[in-house]
Amino acid sequence: VTHDGADALATGDIVAVMYNGRIIQTGSPREVYERPVNSVAAELTGECGVLRGAVRNGKAEFASFGKFPADGFEEGELVEAAVRPARIVLTKGENATVADCVLSGERYRITLNTACGTLTAYGSEPLAAGSTTGVKITEQLRPMHAAENEQTRQNNFQGQDK
Repeated sequence: VTHDGADALATGDIVAVMYNGRIIQTGSPREVYERPVNSVAAELTGECGVLRGAVRNGKAEFASFGKFPADGFEEGELVEAAVRPARIVLTKGENATVADCVLSGERYRITLNTACGTLTAYGSEPLAAGSTTGVKITEQLRPMHAAENEQTRQNNFQGQDK
């Protein structure tokens, strides 16, 4: 048992992610890290940003990041996608605004505001707060049920027990 997500991922064969006294996800360390069930599980297992979108015409739409398969989601449902800093490349575009840039050892930790959420990236050069930059995500976004939707489901489930 550990409260350190990185330690759990490094040493466990099977990881259980707990939140508010409940197990919200179990699986191999890689599965839990790469395919979190929601933003809470994603944030508990490592640094990430969360993009918010909605399902339209069977696709999860995340503003300037595009449309992605949304099998198992309802039309109009709010969805989220976790994005790890290692999956972000800064480009010459203008789909993000630099909120903060702090030297963190050998690199800069850059906080970026986008049309659908806040992301964290790392870079070798500082970027001025308020400046714009491009963000490319190097993997297909995987929609997750929004944490708000998960809380509603939990509340409804608990109500059925009475």
